Amino acid sequence: MPDIISLHFHKIAVKTGTGNTYILEDTFTIETGIRPEPWVEVIDRVRILIHKPSAYIVCYGNNGNVDASVVNIRLVFSDVPDLEIDFTWAIYIA
Repeated sequence: MPDIISLHFHKIAVKTGTGNTYILEDTFTIETGIRPEPWVEVIDRVRILIHKPSAYIVCYGNNGNVDASVVNIRLVFSDVPDLEIDFTWAIYIA
């Protein structure tokens, strides 16, 4: 193993049991890690209508290229009489 891994395109070589060798050029790159940058965005209506159901979308992600582990998202709601909260989860992958 080299002490320093270059940050450019690398190839993969596979040798089969029959002796054939296959090489894939420029298959992947090794990039410098960018620290995790988790983000959250709440998308809602322009106006909140009293006594009308409203849907909000909570989007979240990570702008870094290193996994952001153990990230808590805390939603805080006021203690309003007759406030009903229903969470419906959906996963959208862009």
